[in-house]
Amino acid sequence: MNCSAVLSFVQNSLNGDITYDVTARLQKLHQPPAQVIGKLPSANTVFNVYKEWQIFYESLLQITRQPSLEITIDPTGFTNISLTDFDTLCETLKETINTWLHSPEFASINRQILTYFNRNDEILLIIETDDQQLARLPLHLWDFFETFEAAELILSNLQFIHPLIRNYQRDKIRILAIFGETNDLDLEKHKEVLKELENESSIELVVIPKNETNLKNINEKLWDKKGWSVIFFAGHGKGGTIQINPKERISINLLEKGLREATKNGLQLLIFNSCDGIGLAKTALQYKVPRVIVFREKVPNEVAANFIRYFLNAFQRESLPLALREARERLQGLEDEFPLASWLPLLCKNAAIPILTWEMLQGNKPDNPTFLNKLKNFFKKYKKPLRFSLLLIITLLIIFLIYTYRKPIQLIETCKLTPENRLLSCGEKSLMKTPPTELNKRKGIEEFANKNFDQAIKSLQTSFDNNKDGETLIFLNNAQVLQKLKLGKINQNQVIPLAVVIPITKQKDGPDQVSKHTLKGIGYKQKEFNENNNQNQVLILVANDENNVGDNKTEGIAQYIAKELVKRKLYGVIGHYSSRATINTKDTYKKAQLVLMSFASTANEVTLKNNQKLTLTDTSQQTYFFRVVSTNKDQTQLLAQYLQNKGYQKVVIFYSEKIFSLSFKQEFEKNWSKHSVIKTYNLEEKIDIKSILENLKKRKEKIALILCPDAFTNNSATSLEISNTKDIIKENNGKFLIGTGNVMTLYEESIHTENTNIAKNIVISVPWSDYSEKINQNQRKQINELKKFWGNNLLNEEIVRQVIDYDSTKVLLDALSQIKPPLSSSKLQKYLVNPNNKFDGMSGEITFQGSDRLQNTAILITPNCDENSCQGWQKEWE
Repeated sequence: MNCSAVLSFVQNSLNGDITYDVTARLQKLHQPPAQVIGKLPSANTVFNVYKEWQIFYESLLQITRQPSLEITIDPTGFTNISLTDFDTLCETLKETINTWLHSPEFASINRQILTYFNRNDEILLIIETDDQQLARLPLHLWDFFETFEAAELILSNLQFIHPLIRNYQRDKIRILAIFGETNDLDLEKHKEVLKELENESSIELVVIPKNETNLKNINEKLWDKKGWSVIFFAGHGKGGTIQINPKERISINLLEKGLREATKNGLQLLIFNSCDGIGLAKTALQYKVPRVIVFREKVPNEVAANFIRYFLNAFQRESLPLALREARERLQGLEDEFPLASWLPLLCKNAAIPILTWEMLQGNKPDNPTFLNKLKNFFKKYKKPLRFSLLLIITLLIIFLIYTYRKPIQLIETCKLTPENRLLSCGEKSLMKTPPTELNKRKGIEEFANKNFDQAIKSLQTSFDNNKDGETLIFLNNAQVLQKLKLGKINQNQVIPLAVVIPITKQKDGPDQVSKHTLKGIGYKQKEFNENNNQNQVLILVANDENNVGDNKTEGIAQYIAKELVKRKLYGVIGHYSSRATINTKDTYKKAQLVLMSFASTANEVTLKNNQKLTLTDTSQQTYFFRVVSTNKDQTQLLAQYLQNKGYQKVVIFYSEKIFSLSFKQEFEKNWSKHSVIKTYNLEEKIDIKSILENLKKRKEKIALILCPDAFTNNSATSLEISNTKDIIKENNGKFLIGTGNVMTLYEESIHTENTNIAKNIVISVPWSDYSEKINQNQRKQINELKKFWGNNLLNEEIVRQVIDYDSTKVLLDALSQIKPPLSSSKLQKYLVNPNNKFDGMSGEITFQGSDRLQNTAILITPNCDENSCQGWQKEWE
């Protein structure tokens, strides 16, 4: 755990009100520390509710007759106690604590914490206080721990110094066990847990015999010169005392000198499996014991025994805070019989000492000098002049060997490309159509290919500053990541490799604008992530499938790209563009267990002419295909409802037999089933547009045209589908309302003309739009920042593309940030497919139901026209 938030509480009392001055010190690896000062108002209400809760809790233990590690429980006035009432009081206590910690006086600290840490950071929240009343509060109920799920609470004294610990080395971890034997307490389960450790070859367990458990013998053991790694006590505790046998209860103060000596000899952890743990821990820390584990309230014997079992099992593979958290959370499985068992364990430690691991219990190894010590001893044999000459010779020899035999810098595995990989690039080649005048970009790409990343960064930065281009930004981001890798600032495990597949074609009317803005949205998110993350960096491999899926006889480029990508180290792929390309490749990704996140494929289920059914929607928990974009089902539902609201009863449908178009048609027909479809026309066939429109004009019904061309797969610039679509828009000239899908935005040149009649009667259903009324203040702020970065003159279609592509990337990175290392695509899939995991995107909240986004963000837009011409798009107000 490399993050810490230390909150120091200093109590103030005035007129009976207890308030606190609070100083927060925040620390994160590779990030400058931060400090902020705040206050907390009167805690009287919190303490009153806590006291009521504590009485209720102890009474519940008494009534349910749970054997406790304390002998007696004080009687109370409660005579009628129910678990329902207790649950209500627990919720009240939680709400009271959170209301107090969200006071305006404390807001500066809350804000600093939320902006300084990432949600997935593992954080030690250390509460420094000498106030026992505050220390007893169950502050783990603070909603801080809901925001930062990998955080753990630790209690510390306000004043501390680093304890003196002599150098020590042990062949075995030494554990001293003390059992406070009494007639009313069965400690056999505690003994069984510790005896299980005796079989471990690396552990030496010493148990003080029952008939020797007295102050003198315990003190003698504490002074053992071999020292102890861990001291464990199980038995009754009360008021800073422990009962060591049926007749003898001693104050821990009587063990002060022994505990100090044990600490000097390497004592790292003291465990009190007893009640009144806060008082015991406070005293032990004053005696320089580095770390103490206690229970904050009276604890049932069964809970204490199970805790120590869970803890010791976890501690052998996790650091101390993580092991404690695991053991504490596992106690929740006992709460049907022992209420609030998981509330009880608490780690108290000296804030000056490091995180403890199991390996550290064996101490340092002074008998094994380091290489530097050996080198020093070697040079001490020689006089100063000769020593200097030897050092100079060795230095020159090392430099010679480095420059003679150094291996060429290797790119990360994801970017190892061969000449055959002409459609893939991390920055070695441009896949977009780079203008000949872009000399800086060309120079940057050349330097990138030669692995001169520092020069590549300079040239690509200059190119990007002059011509804000998405591909240039991704190449620049990649060069910065690889330069850090080259300089050793990060290692390969800190690189998150993703790929994006875009549709760059040779067609005049192809979807190259889609590719342009896809790279902008993804590059923007990559830059944002890399600048705000000190641990991991994103590398983007760009691939071009040319929007080509082949035919019935041969595979297309999309299939080739998919097979090429699954060979590489990747955690996820963003793509493909067309639904057909995605249907033809998703099984390849699934077989390789590689997540595919599409930014544009919106088809649902499609029935072909031969009755073959194809589908992108996958409701199973095994899906590796996901999409944040709203589907054809969502979009056509909105469009059909709009037409019904406008009084349309009949439509004519123009479509093609390709996947996207056919899906749009069939989904619309499902939503239009109560109304009439006059006729359907295939856009891939010769059709007489003029005659069709003339015949429709003769009919007196209110008729709309549904125009749903495909996403340009396998079409040349003169294909019938494209030319028919353009002719319909032109010949209609605004006469009939045209309802259509998001592909229509690619026909901007045909729609945005000086003839406003052409465009004035077109309504397009799109997956999301900047005009959505559901955009909240935070999302609007992010969208405005996106516009500012790329230029405020962005058209709505360009914003839509960039936002959806940004969100597609963000979902992958947010999910990967929540996964415990080592990262993998299979772990990513399990996280994404869980409907309880939510993501905050620019386009709104995102959760997945199988492959598809649960939230429907579709909206209707129409061309934005004035009296003379149409430019861009606007909301179609319903």
